Amino acid sequence: MGRAAVLQADYVATGHYASIQRTPAGAVLKRGVDPDKDQSYVLFGMGQDVLAHTLMPVGDFTKQSIRQMALDAGFVNADKPDSQDICFIPFGDYKAFLQDRVEPTPGDIVDKNGQVLGRHRGIEFFTVGQRRGLGIAAGEPMFVLKVESETGRVVVGPEESLYQDRLWTSRVSYILGKPPDSPVEVSVKIRYKADEAAATLHPHADGALIKFERPLRAIAPGQAAVFYQGDALLGGGVIERDVPEDEWACQALATASKAPAL
Repeated sequence: MGRAAVLQADYVATGHYASIQRTPAGAVLKRGVDPDKDQSYVLFGMGQDVLAHTLMPVGDFTKQSIRQMALDAGFVNADKPDSQDICFIPFGDYKAFLQDRVEPTPGDIVDKNGQVLGRHRGIEFFTVGQRRGLGIAAGEPMFVLKVESETGRVVVGPEESLYQDRLWTSRVSYILGKPPDSPVEVSVKIRYKADEAAATLHPHADGALIKFERPLRAIAPGQAAVFYQGDALLGGGVIERDVPEDEWACQALATASKAPAL
């Protein structure tokens, strides 16, 4: 709505591979028809006020069809290669990108019990699930389990410790503007290129507890968890590190997420 208002336009059209369906209940955000290019995952924060003034015409076509339209129209960039990963980072080397802009702070690499196994040059160079480049010697393959920004520690452990059957999301946004009245069956993406996983969504105030049918590997705090029902995007939120074990803990986390920062 903001951009349309600035331009004094009824609608703003975007090039996202997703589509908007107008219904009596409101605008429904749906996947693009090209499963390899679908971008609905990154749009979960769009609300009804924005969707009401947005058009997404590209989502009803495959990428190949769009290229052919561009060729037929004589566009000079019709054969431009697709961008990969983070499009503004040259060659996809995000470590070099960060190194030029952030002063790393060294810290400890520890196991699940807190035993120091080595040192690292900065937590920004590690991601949950990472195995290569840890720079430690252990009797078995070790993987990054956690990256603790407050302590500067990187916690590692065996691969089986990467699997979780639930996650907690904060700052949840629902496309239709309100959460479901009760737990609902959904499919969940925990990163843009991840396969979807069957789960049950339990709405709680500002957050949601997601319980998976099968444990998922390398759930990374800070990533978005996005919820679908069929082709429709229900909503999404930010994955938090702390995961509640019961309903009381859910309510406590929801209250904490809404409390003002000190």
